Amino acid sequence: MFTSPLSLSPRHGIRLVPFGLVALLTLLAVPTFALDKENRGFGLDRAFAVTGAYGFGKREGVAGQSFLVRAEGAGYFMSTPMHNRGGIEGGMELGYDGFDHDPNAVLGGFLWDFWLGFPVTLFEKFDDDGILLTTALSPGLGIGSQHTYVYIKGKIAARVVPRVAMELNYQWTPYNGSLAWMNTPGDHAGLAMAVLRYTTYFAVTEETSLMLYFDWRQSNLDSPMPGSDPALAAFDAKNGIYNSGAFSPIFRTRVDNNFRIGFGVAF
Repeated sequence: MFTSPLSLSPRHGIRLVPFGLVALLTLLAVPTFALDKENRGFGLDRAFAVTGAYGFGKREGVAGQSFLVRAEGAGYFMSTPMHNRGGIEGGMELGYDGFDHDPNAVLGGFLWDFWLGFPVTLFEKFDDDGILLTTALSPGLGIGSQHTYVYIKGKIAARVVPRVAMELNYQWTPYNGSLAWMNTPGDHAGLAMAVLRYTTYFAVTEETSLMLYFDWRQSNLDSPMPGSDPALAAFDAKNGIYNSGAFSPIFRTRVDNNFRIGFGVAF
């Protein structure tokens, strides 16, 4: 009988990590090494980046600090029927997040996350020096120490001055697009997550940029409560009960509300 990866327990899900790592490295190698400069999709003209980051804030109501290593890449290697550029993005994040989200993790507080997306440009503007502005939309999926998930990401990247570029992106996962590993009061719990990220690239050479980024992330653990009376009050502040309308209320718990600062190199 076929078993969906989303139905795996955290203990079994960890076994997928080495396979996911190999797959992502293979996929990232394609846009990193096989594309011309004008087709690179990370920022404006980079294909791959490696950063270290420090984070602070609260996770499941507990204050903590994060120390992370992040590697990611993106590239546009095909034209769509509408003459947009399409491609692939992906990456991984490893580190310590100051609080153990996953009681089955080998090390307390160990954070891991792998993702794969498929960006498509929406609008681009060029000048004599190349790309001046690009906007893109990217649906994707991932698996991490907190949950498996799908996401939608919007981004805008622009050249500020000849050797400095910026990128702003917003990534959103609805709770019903996530399957959380955490113990919850109801079935089918998901981690509703929003991440806003700003990055600045400082070109050092034609092929290398230093990058500095800031991101803010917030997430709620949302769980339907099957069998509950839908006539309950719309909001019970004491118990965190939200009425979702015609079906069942939602039990919502604030999980993440934190900031990260990262620095690294983009190629």
